[in-house]
Parts: sequence; C-alpha cells; structure tokens
Amino acid sequence: MARDRTDACEAGRAGNAPAVSGATGGQRLARGYAWVVVALRWPIIVIWLAVLAASLLFLPALGGSGSAPLSDIVPSGGKAVAAQERALRLFGSTVATDTLAVERNPAGLTRAALEAQLQAARSATRTPGVRGAVPVPNTPVPGVRWRERDTTIVTYLFLSPDENLIERESAARAYLASLPPAAAGTERGITGAGPARLAQWDEIDDALPWMEGATVLTILLIVALYFRSVGAPLVTLATAALAYVIAVRALAWSGERADVTAPTEIEPVLVVLLLGLVTDYTVFFMAETRRRLREGFSRVDAARAATARVGPLVFAAGVLVAGCALALLAGELRFFRVFGPGLAVAALVVTLVCLTLVPALMGALGPWLFGRRVRELQRAGQDAEPQPAGARPEPVGRGSSTRRFLARLPTAKPVAALLVAVCAGVLVVAALGTRSVSLSVSFIPSLPSHSEPRQAADAAARGFAPGILSPTEVILEQPGIAGRTAELTRLQGLLAREQGVAAVLGAAQTREQAPSGVVVSRDGGAARFAVVLRDEPTGADAIATYRRLERRTPQLVREAGLPPGVRASYGGETALSAETVDALVSDLRRVIVATAIVTFVLLAVFLRALVAPLLLLAGSVLAFAGSFGLTALLLPDVLGTSEVIYYVPLVAAVMLVGLGSDYNVFIAGRIREETHRRDLRDAIAAGATSASRTITVAGITLALTFALLALVPLLPFRQLALLMTLGVLIDALLVRSVLVPALIALSGRVSWWPRPPRPHPAEP
Repeated sequence: MARDRTDACEAGRAGNAPAVSGATGGQRLARGYAWVVVALRWPIIVIWLAVLAASLLFLPALGGSGSAPLSDIVPSGGKAVAAQERALRLFGSTVATDTLAVERNPAGLTRAALEAQLQAARSATRTPGVRGAVPVPNTPVPGVRWRERDTTIVTYLFLSPDENLIERESAARAYLASLPPAAAGTERGITGAGPARLAQWDEIDDALPWMEGATVLTILLIVALYFRSVGAPLVTLATAALAYVIAVRALAWSGERADVTAPTEIEPVLVVLLLGLVTDYTVFFMAETRRRLREGFSRVDAARAATARVGPLVFAAGVLVAGCALALLAGELRFFRVFGPGLAVAALVVTLVCLTLVPALMGALGPWLFGRRVRELQRAGQDAEPQPAGARPEPVGRGSSTRRFLARLPTAKPVAALLVAVCAGVLVVAALGTRSVSLSVSFIPSLPSHSEPRQAADAAARGFAPGILSPTEVILEQPGIAGRTAELTRLQGLLAREQGVAAVLGAAQTREQAPSGVVVSRDGGAARFAVVLRDEPTGADAIATYRRLERRTPQLVREAGLPPGVRASYGGETALSAETVDALVSDLRRVIVATAIVTFVLLAVFLRALVAPLLLLAGSVLAFAGSFGLTALLLPDVLGTSEVIYYVPLVAAVMLVGLGSDYNVFIAGRIREETHRRDLRDAIAAGATSASRTITVAGITLALTFALLALVPLLPFRQLALLMTLGVLIDALLVRSVLVPALIALSGRVSWWPRPPRPHPAEP
C-alpha cells in the first residue's frame, strides 16, 4: 500500500528531475543512478569500509618537507636565484643564508664570548653538514651604526645544500652545541627562513588535532540542531571521517606517483575544506530525504527520490570545485601547481563518497536518522491520498495571502533591480578595501612570539637591525671595478643613505674586516655590498625598500663616478620574496581568468544556458572582491597587521569561487526546475525559498569550519580563516540568497538562453 502511494505521488512530482539536466534523458539517467546506489546500499557501505581499511594499510599519510625554505615558492629562473649563483662563482659564497645562530646578552658580550664564537667558526667544518660559518658581531664598524654595541653576534651558517630542512636544522643545532656554555643572561637560538618554516610545520602539527576536534564538534552541533536528531549528525560525521581519510591518503599517493610532495601548509586547509564539503553535500541529501519522508515516501523510495534530485547537483558542485582547483595550474609557482591538483583529487574523492555512500546510508536507515517526529509524519503521509499526476503545484508561500505576497515581492523587476543595486553597491564599496593590501612572504613574523626562530630573530633585530637576518646582496660587475676603491666607497655611502636602509657593508671596510674574495672578486671584475634593511627581510616594507633600491641603483652608480656599463644584480631573501610576490600577482591574474573560464563552461554545461552562468559568475567575483576588501579593512584591528601573506588571496579566490559553486548549482538548479511548472516569478520564489534554508545551514557550517583555521597560531592561517569565513557568509547569506535570485528575476527567461525550460507535457 505504501509503495503504491509512493509511486502515485512520484508520478505527480515533476521535482524529481535533476535540476541540471532539463532533458528526459538526463532525468532517466539520474533516476537510474539513484535506483542503483540505493538498491546496492549494503554492498556500497561494505565496499567503502574496505576502501577505508585499505587506505589506512597501504596508502601513505600526507606529509611534506623541502630542501630549502623558499624552494617551492620562488619562481624558477628568477633573477635573484641567478644572482646568488653568480655570487657563488665570483666570490665563493653568498652574503647570507637561510639559517643563522644568534647570541645576545643585553649587558654586553665578554671578549671570551667573542673569541669562542670566532674559534667555533674557524672549526665549523668539523660539524657534519656545516660547510662554513661567518660570525658578525655588532662591534663598531666605520660608517655603520648598529642599534646596540657589543651585545650580539649573528653567525651565518652555510649548510649542505643536499640535506633537507630537518637535517640542516640539526646541523645548525650541533654547531650551537659546540659553543662553550653561555654566561648568565645570554640568549642563544637558531633562526632564519629555514628554521622558521620548520617551526611553522611544528605549530601546524600541534594545532591540527585541536582543529580537527573542534571542527567535528561544530559539525555535530549544527547538524544536530538543524535535523533535531542524533542519527543525522552521526551519519555526517562518519561520512566526513571516511571521506577525509581516503582523500588525504589518495592525495599523498598521487603525489608520490607524480614525484611531488604536498606542502605541509595545505593540511589544515584540507581538513576544514573536506569536512565542510562533506557536510554541505550530506546536508543537501538528508534535507531532501527528510522532506520526502514527511510526505509519506517509504524509506527506500525517499532515498531514491532525494538522490535523483540532489545527486546531479552534488556531482556538478564537486566537479566545479575540482575544476576551480585545477585552474591553479595556470600559475607558475610550484606551491600552487602542487596545491591545485591535490585539492582537485581530494574534492573528487569526497564527491564520489557523497554520491554513493550517503544515498546508501539514507536507503539503509531512512526515518531512523531524523527522530520520532519524522516517522510520525511519514506514517501520516502514507495514509493520505496521493497527489494525482499533472496536478498543479502548491502555491508559493502557502498560507496567508501576506506570506504569498512577501514570497513573490523580491521577484518583481523594480524590487529585483533595487536589490541588485544595493547588494552590488555594498560589495563594490567593500572591495575598495583591497587598495590598502600589501603582500609579503614573512616566514618569521608569521610565527607566534614563543617560537625560538621568532625570539632569536627579535634578539638579532635588537642588536643590529631586522635586515641583518638576510642582507640584500648587490653585485656590480665590470672589468677592473675592484680597483675603483674611491668610487665604490662613495657608492656605499649613497646606498646607506637610501630610505629603509640600516647599514651597508662593502668596500669602505678595511681588508682586515673584509678579506680578499669577500668584498671584491679575486679577478678584480666584481664587487659587492651587503645591504642591511631596517625591516624584516621578507616583509612588505622590506620588499618595497628593495624595489626602490633596485630602481635607484643605476642612478647611484653614476653619481658615485663609476664608468658606464656597470652590470648590477641582486640576491638575498628580500630579492627572492619580491620576485615571489611579483609572480603571485601575475599568477593571480592568470588563475582568476582560468577559474572564470572553467566555472563558466561547467555551469553552462550543467545548467544548459549561457546567460545564467554569467550572472552566477558575476556574483562569485563580487563575493570574493567584497570579502577580500572587508578582510583588508579588518586586518589591522583583528590581527595587528595590514600585510597579507602572499598565497592567501589566491587560495581564497579559488576556494571561494569553487565553494560558491555548491550554492550556485543548488539554487539556480532549483529555480530552473521550478520553471518547468510555474511562471518565472513563482519559480524564483519557490526555488529560492526551498533552497535558502539548506544553503544557510550549509553556509554557516562551512564558515564556522573555516573560522577554526584560526586555531593554527600562524598568521597566514588566521588571515585565511578571516577571509574565508567572511567570504562564505557573504556568499551564502547575501549573494546566493538575495543577489542571484534578483539577477535572474531581472533578466527573466533570457537567463536560460539559448534553451529556456519548457513546461512538462503533464502540466495543464
């Protein structure tokens, strides 16, 4: 009896067709897929459990390491890298390295401490992995004024380039351990970009379990409150855990096959992203299943009907997320070329799990997931008379005439035009905040204050200047230039007077202070300066100083009296960071264009239209621009800095556009579906109303999971947490719920050009 009523009800509901197809063949395909996954529900559950066990047993865990701290973010073939290679050929070494030992005593270092440092440097090669050490004390130097005097020694450690970061830090610590015990009140530590990046990985490892636990609790709480049951959040959590484990193991395995290592920095992002995606997709499935159960569908038929309707939407959303991730391949930085495919693999695995396991669980458990109230409504619905085929749909905003009027009001063109103007205006004004953004790399400042590399760097900055951690290397080449001591000394003075420069070491120092082969090359054809900047070497201010210095050096060379034809090149981490930021800006343009093209093409395929995808894409761009601008305005007050870590905008742009695709497909698909049986205004009102609550819950859940990135005590993750939280909330609560329906109402049936939906033959 229940099955007969279900079939009768099913025949009268055009809503079972997948919203993204709009064709009879697509409907049959969706229903066939739904029938198969629900019919094979028990084998599917067993198979996924077996895949989970196999992943844990045979696939590698996610992890990352590198041979140099900037190796995966520095653009290949950059001028700074070439300058460092030239310095090695001409002088036998670069000015600075990525690993330093710092010793500081505010009361002053004794002569014995200085002698011990010099002796350790002379015998540094006895320490495995150390190729050389150059100690620099803040003793008086002609033409140079440090912040303090005789309090600090910074030792540049030249380590084996064949070792990874962990091995290099171990060598640095062995060198530090070779020093005699320090006097009371003396600070000692290891710092530099290499140890700083290792410290970031340690902070991630420490915070990850807390973040995972908080994310799980957040998801459980929100899903439990939404469905008012215990079973629904447990199914969501079980699916999320299974999908996450399989996805990250598949990502690690695919990385090994491609001979690339996923950066450790992506793991916290993967945690919140994958758990958020699973929650979104599971909530979509379960919300539709619960609705069908309330209407009297049997357990199996409710799962099939919900799967046929939601499955194509989830498939479309998952493919869009993966496609946007692959758009990162349009960039040149290795970090993004690894992150993009990894994110795509993980998104596809999650989508596959949700498309098969969630419908199987719905078919197996049905009303037992949603509590007694749903079971009572299901029984009442089974006893009710089925809706005959071809019956008119229920009116929008059923109930009072006031509720129907309010549901239709935003679809009137004058009101829709006002809503579009207000929403777009607010987002454009917010986007103006991006004008204050400056990008940086900032490994050391990103660390918490208790971190050893941060504390050692602060000690070095107090004794010298922040730029002592990695002086900018300026190399001048011309035959016989080493003999032009007067001109080089004059140029050194000019460089020292430039804005943002703390000190310059070079030709003005005596040969005792700078032996042959250090300041000038042995063949006399090259000279170099070590420019110590006033700011942290990889920060935005230092990058701005470097760019200004690069522009002004040719003029300063002429003012110093050096002959024409002097070739200048620049090395050091500030130069590397400047090129990285420049490459990021270039990548951002290419990736945004690639993301827009991928998103438009996929939306056009799924929605079978050309205008609607443009409207949805415009909404996504406005959402990202507004959220990024708002983040830039809030950063100084919330995080105490206006600098944005270089990879945050690009990662956020791709993820926000990709995640917005979930809601794009869901709400636009529902509206298109409703146009088969209603006029456009009613279709927009009905589609937006039916989708808005689910989108709101999914959006709030996703925003809160991204907010938990702030549990990682590193600046880029807290910036990403703020940007993604604002972006998802703006997308779910403003763009998809208000702006997109208003845009569709304003453009009318042109939205679905060139194949606008037609009424079903069964409709009167």
